Parts: sequence; C-alpha cells; structure tokens
Amino acid sequence: MKMTKSDMAVTQSNILIESRFKFTLSEIKLFLWMIKEVQPGDKDFKLYRIYLKDFIDTLDSKRPDFYTNAKAITKRFMSKVLELKDDVQVQFMSRVKHCPGEGFMEYRFDSDLKPYLIQLKKQFTSYDIRNVINFRYSVSIRIYQLLK
Repeated sequence: MKMTKSDMAVTQSNILIESRFKFTLSEIKLFLWMIKEVQPGDKDFKLYRIYLKDFIDTLDSKRPDFYTNAKAITKRFMSKVLELKDDVQVQFMSRVKHCPGEGFMEYRFDSDLKPYLIQLKKQFTSYDIRNVINFRYSVSIRIYQLLK
C-alpha cells in the first residue's frame, strides 16, 4: 500500500520535542511511527493500531528480529519517563497490546500527552517521517527535530 504524505506526517508540540527523554535508535523510530497515527482532528487518544510489516518495510535495513524486539521496546516505553519543561513527569504509553500472529500492535498514549500531540494550534513541528526513518543515530533524529 502506497502511503501519502499526510499518512506519513509526524506532528508534535515543540515542548515535546524539547523535552528530556532518552531513546535508542529503534525506540525513537518506533515511537515516531506510532505518533504518525495520531490525526490532527482527533479530540482524544483512541486505541491506535500499527502493522509492524509496514514499519519494517519502510526501514532501509530489514531486521527480521524486529517482531520480537517490538515487544521489548514497547515494554521500555511503559517504564520510561518523559520530563516536560514545567517539571512534569509522565509516561509515554498507557496501554500496549501485541498481536504477533496478526502482525500488529494496539496502543494508547498516556492521557497527559494530549496537549503535546492532539489539537495543536501553535508551536508545533510537522514533518514526513521518511525524512528521518533511515537515520543511523537517535541523536541525529533529535537534532533534525530541533532544527525543523
């Protein structure tokens, strides 16, 4: 299935981009892939679904072990803490369900992230995920986001 530019758009608040968190390369790529499912008109977070095959097919380096690694990555999402500018600490995800036999996972972002991912009117950044998906270092993606 061919993805359009709007299907591949990652939009997030600049506050979220400037926040303190540390992701590995695989984590940040998967996180951005998950963020791209949030639509600008969403009023609340819903249960989002991504197919891991679509994600893997977009990567340059095909990793057959990614299906097994995805569960470990999302488990780390559940335990990592995001520090926002106003000294607020939140988790990234409130729920993740893996369906390995069907090749997808369902997830919901923590409700505290709503102001940083939904109904953004000002001070946000939007870009095509294909611009960063093949970067080799997580810091390169962070620098791209900050410069964008």
